[in-house]
Amino acid sequence: MLRADITTIELKTNLVGTAGEGRIRAECVGEHLGRTTHVWSATVFGPDDKRIALFRCTRLILW
Repeated sequence: MLRADITTIELKTNLVGTAGEGRIRAECVGEHLGRTTHVWSATVFGPDDKRIALFRCTRLILW
């Protein structure tokens, strides 16, 4: 079994709304899943299904 460590190259967060109460949910997508780098995007939705946060993260895979 291969073991890899990861480190963050870049992390960007945009907070575009609020949720005072109720449930929130997140959807995450691997935009690029290469051998040495991964780029992930996530969107957080409030109780009314409006976007309240956007995230993008670039990770370095250390084999």
